[in-house]
Amino acid sequence: MSGAPCPAFSAAGKGGGLSDPRGSVLLHSVDYVLTQRPRVACFENVKGLVNKHNRPVLDAVVDVLRRAGYKCHARVLNTCTHGGIPHHRPRVYVVAVLKNRLQTPFVWPHSMPPQSFHRYLVKNVSQETSLSPSAKANVAEAWAKAKKKFKDFDQSKAVLVCDAGAGKGFLSVMFDLSPCLTKTRGGSNGHYLMSLNRWMNIFEIAALQGWPRPLIDDLLQNFSAGEIGKTLGDGFSVSMVMRIGGRALKAGGLIASFEDIWEFAPPTTGHLPDAVYKINSPIHEKMAVWA
Repeated sequence: MSGAPCPAFSAAGKGGGLSDPRGSVLLHSVDYVLTQRPRVACFENVKGLVNKHNRPVLDAVVDVLRRAGYKCHARVLNTCTHGGIPHHRPRVYVVAVLKNRLQTPFVWPHSMPPQSFHRYLVKNVSQETSLSPSAKANVAEAWAKAKKKFKDFDQSKAVLVCDAGAGKGFLSVMFDLSPCLTKTRGGSNGHYLMSLNRWMNIFEIAALQGWPRPLIDDLLQNFSAGEIGKTLGDGFSVSMVMRIGGRALKAGGLIASFEDIWEFAPPTTGHLPDAVYKINSPIHEKMAVWA
């Protein structure tokens, strides 16, 4: 699984594309596939890769892989619609499987509703509540937008979330759904939980990318919450990697069968599926993300 740094292709970045050294990492990833010829290769990047300016890059990548003997698939999928997590994170995914090693057709995972946002909240840790003047202005504007957009909002049953650190023209407010957690947001308290009058904590940021709390506890022994958050914002959604990657590995004959454990995750309560444990595992209660 490869993901070139996204600022080169992101609407929030400088739009340098392949002329940006960070964007050229995509070419190095493709070159690795052409040289090493793995049975299966997966690429991930921001949705901006399909816009008018960057689409030729995506088309060229797919064309080169197909000419090299790979069956290639590309699609935009969102973590909140295909990953089972209430995190608005649309990303371009490219899956390539060597044609001469193809065992079964690759099929994209079907859509599935996200789990309840409430089960991602962690309460027994310190919560940051202070707001800068610009963040206060954004939250006030977000409330005004929410009252028009979500007229039947019940604050006792749901959570409003806004990107309080957004620049002018980029403010986003969502209902029981987190706006996209970028490197910048992940490294600085995530998004603002308007209904709770506080910012996200590192465990919530991690959970919205599919990481369970004990793994973050371990990382905090050696890294700051800001460092971990930046990495999470730069990373893949675990559920998407598992759902897409597992199907790709099966198509390439690298695994005999694939069980999509995210399909069986309880929608409102229970545990968070991940690569560490499986359903009915005796340690699943220990690995749960909630307090």
